[in-house]
Amino acid sequence: MKVEFLDTTDHMVYGHEGWLEPNTTHVHEGDPVEIYFKWGHNMQVHGLARKEGLSAYVILPDGQKHQVEIKDYKPSSYLMKFTPKEKGLYHFICENKGYYVIDSEGKHLMGTLKDYPDAPKATSYTQFSHLTMLVGHDLSKEQLSTSPKLPLAIVPEEWKKWKTGEDIIFTLYLYKDALPDNDIDMARADDAESSVEQKKMKTDGEGKLNIKVDKTGQYLLIARHRSLEGETGVYYDTQFTYTYYYSVKK
Repeated sequence: MKVEFLDTTDHMVYGHEGWLEPNTTHVHEGDPVEIYFKWGHNMQVHGLARKEGLSAYVILPDGQKHQVEIKDYKPSSYLMKFTPKEKGLYHFICENKGYYVIDSEGKHLMGTLKDYPDAPKATSYTQFSHLTMLVGHDLSKEQLSTSPKLPLAIVPEEWKKWKTGEDIIFTLYLYKDALPDNDIDMARADDAESSVEQKKMKTDGEGKLNIKVDKTGQYLLIARHRSLEGETGVYYDTQFTYTYYYSVKK
């Protein structure tokens, strides 16, 4: 069944990004889970991105990738279903890629240098939405040691279920190198229906981000970085965007 939605895909050039939310955070082996892909800005939904350019997978506890189907669901989200078969740490990743040029009049046009060879600017907007899920109880440090290999990623000192009163120390990586003095947006809400609080942050000189957790709720970290990585005859540079969703309980 096709679901009609407000197509705001092109807003990625102005700062829209995707993120993932789970239907539950308490999961055991054999429990079916649902993951929702949402689209907008700072955890505020605004329409939805087209499925063209979207792909999703889960990294299993043994490090292998398993492709996940993205299904139509609601005008505000897509649905992905998965049933973990063993305890451990699961990384859900959704990738979104779009190509846009800016013409001589300053207008954004969807396409590449192949379509507009005289365009002065051409960019690959490459986005990664990340969600971790801990399956089972009493997981060892070894079971919690995997991290996805993404161009841009925020990685904590330890993957875990965080509670109020804790300090979470994240590091922002561009490939294998920590990325210092980089802007980070943080969004927080009590639940999916609540208003969103927003905060501007920045990594320190070592690429670290220290978050003092004083409220429960849903959190989203958003990092962006423009890279000079291009492809001859296609685009000049790449705008990376990375989002990481996590929740905090008492």
